Formats: sequence, C-alpha cells, structure tokens
Amino acid sequence: MNKRIFLFGVGIGIMIGAALLQLMLIGEKQVNVPDPLTQDISEPLAYSQEELDKAVADERKRVEDELKQQQQLQKEAASAKKDKESAAKSTVVRIPPNSNITETADQLEAKGVISDKQAFIDLMRNTKIRAGYFAFKAGLSMDQVRNVITSKPNSSEADMPASGQ
Repeated sequence: MNKRIFLFGVGIGIMIGAALLQLMLIGEKQVNVPDPLTQDISEPLAYSQEELDKAVADERKRVEDELKQQQQLQKEAASAKKDKESAAKSTVVRIPPNSNITETADQLEAKGVISDKQAFIDLMRNTKIRAGYFAFKAGLSMDQVRNVITSKPNSSEADMPASGQ
C-alpha cells in the first residue's frame, strides 16, 4: 500500500508540475506581447514626394471620372424625362361647328399642332373637317393631323386626357 501511495503522489506531482509549467509559459508570452491599443507608433510612415504626387494624381483622376459618369447619367435621365413628358403631353383643340379650313388652321397653328398653315390648308382643301374636341399628341405629321380632325371627335373636353393648354 505504501508503494501505491508513493506512485499516486508522484503522478499527481507530475501533473501539477506540467500544469504550472504551462501557466508560466502562457504568462511569459503575454508579458512580451505589446498591447496594440496602447502601443505608440514609433516610426511614422514616410512617403517620397514622387509617391505622394502619384497617389494624389490617381485619386484626382478617379474622382473626375466618377463626376463625369454622374453628369452623363444625369443628362441621360433628364433627356429621357423630357422625351417622356413631351410624348405624354397632348394638346386639346376645339373646332367649332361651321368653321372653315382657314379658321381651323389658325387654331391648330396657335396651339402648336402644325407649323405650316398654308401647307395644311392645301392638304385639307378637299377634305371635310368635323367639329368637336380633338386631342393631338406632340410631333404629329400633317397627314396624322388630317386623320385626327376627320375622325370622330370626343364628346366633350372632360373626356380628353390632361392637356398642356
């Protein structure tokens, strides 16, 4: 039994010794490692003037390129918006009963539907014009305008889409 207690004590002693050795090694590593939060930067980073100039030029070029891209996108968006608005706008014109071709041409020219009054009069010389409210989209040709005013008119201005009057 004596031998058994002796071996038991030696075994426990070796285990405790190994554990203490490990604790000392861990503690020694922590003492030698400086804390990155409290560490002062002992060597400031130094760049040559040439490297600094190159870095500044590269950054300036990158910013200018980004600015050009943004301006291009804004121009495209603005032009698309204008195209959409102009396509969506329609002009409503009321042609009164018993109006002749000249009066109708005057009204259409005043609203900006046609640009050449005399050419419109010549085109409509042998065509009957219907009285009523008509909606004209922007950019119609003379033939398209003729087709609109010879077709069935809308019953009232309330039936028309929002106009740019």
